[in-house]
Amino acid sequence: MERYPQRLISKIKNNIKNFTFSTLYEKNWRYGEQVALFKHYKKQENVVMLGNSITSKVNWNGLLNRNDIINRGIGSDITEGFLARMECIYNSNPKICFIMGGINDIAMGIKQENTINNINLITSKLIGKDIEPIIFPILYVAEKHSNHKLINRKVQSTNIELQNLCKKKEYRIY
Repeated sequence: MERYPQRLISKIKNNIKNFTFSTLYEKNWRYGEQVALFKHYKKQENVVMLGNSITSKVNWNGLLNRNDIINRGIGSDITEGFLARMECIYNSNPKICFIMGGINDIAMGIKQENTINNINLITSKLIGKDIEPIIFPILYVAEKHSNHKLINRKVQSTNIELQNLCKKKEYRIY
């Protein structure tokens, strides 16, 4: 006798496949810690770098030979997390915000449509606060990644949609 009826297993698989966490970004242990720190930084700077680990690991002031850049990257973050912490961008009153992310959305199986919608909402909110958004395309993963071909196809497809969004809304893409 089967332990679980096949129809129950199918129903569970369907529910899991269609389920999206509304707070998936909060499951990232870095998120709460970093946002708490970001909320205390009140220094005004001209440029904010918003993103995930690729963003967070860079000393942008040193790399770009400037002293007016704030790093708001959080390792393993997704675009939903970016959207949830917009106050951490506004509190520094920047003129420009570079948006660099989406690879973790792809890696976590978040629908492309959700990623594009999140980036669109982020850019709209920035514009509403007189902050110029500049969107970076999603970076490809290296060949050493086990699913690099599949992930890079999704990266390419999402980047095409990002370019379409930027053309339609007249956002700058870098």
